[in-house]
Amino acid sequence: MTMKYRFSSQILHARRARKLTQEQAAELFGISIRWYKQIEKGEYLPATELALRIMAEFEIDGKDLKEGA
Repeated sequence: MTMKYRFSSQILHARRARKLTQEQAAELFGISIRWYKQIEKGEYLPATELALRIMAEFEIDGKDLKEGA
C-alpha cells in the first residue's frame, strides 16, 4: 500500500470518528471540497504543511503511515 493510500485511509477513519462530513473537513483545513475528496480517496498526497495540519487535527501518528505499520 502506498503512502498516499495509508494517509487517505487514516484521515477517512479519523474524520468519520469525529462525525465530520467531507465538506466540514475541507472547511476546517481551508481547502476546497474537491481537493479534500481527492486527498481522502488517495488520488493525491497533500503538501507537507497541509499534511502536518491534517495529521495534527486528526491526531494521526506519522509512525502509522510507515509501510508495514
